Amino acid sequence: MLQRADDIIHADRRITSRQLAVQLAVSNGSAMEIIDALGYSKVCARCQEAIAKFGWTVLPHPSYSPDLVPSDFHLFGPLKDALRGARFEDDKSVILAVRTWLREQERSWYREGIHALASRWRKAVDLDGGFVEK
Repeated sequence: MLQRADDIIHADRRITSRQLAVQLAVSNGSAMEIIDALGYSKVCARCQEAIAKFGWTVLPHPSYSPDLVPSDFHLFGPLKDALRGARFEDDKSVILAVRTWLREQERSWYREGIHALASRWRKAVDLDGGFVEK
C-alpha cells in the first residue's frame, strides 16, 4: 500500500489526501496516515529556515485536526444554511452564489470567527487535544 501510494504521489505531486484516499480505496484519515508514514507531511526546508529565522516554536500536533479548522465551524455551516434548498444550473452558478454570500458578510463576522478560533484552540490545549464543542 505504501509503495502504491508513493507511486501515485510521484506521478502527481499536487494530489490531495482525498484524491489519494479515493485511488487507494481508503478513508481520508488513512490516506493522511500513509502520507505521514511516507514522510511527505514533514515541514519543507524553506519553511524550517523561516521558522528558525523568526525564532518560532513549532508545536506538536496531528497533521489534521478537524476540531480546529476555521472554515468548518465558521464558514461552511452558515454557508450551507444560506444555500440550503437552492438549485443551481451549473458550477458557475454555485461559484457565483458562494462568492456573493461571502461578499455580503460583514467584516466583523469574519473577525469574530477568527477570534472564536483562538478560544477553541485554547480549549483544545486545555483538554490536551480532546474534542472541543463549539
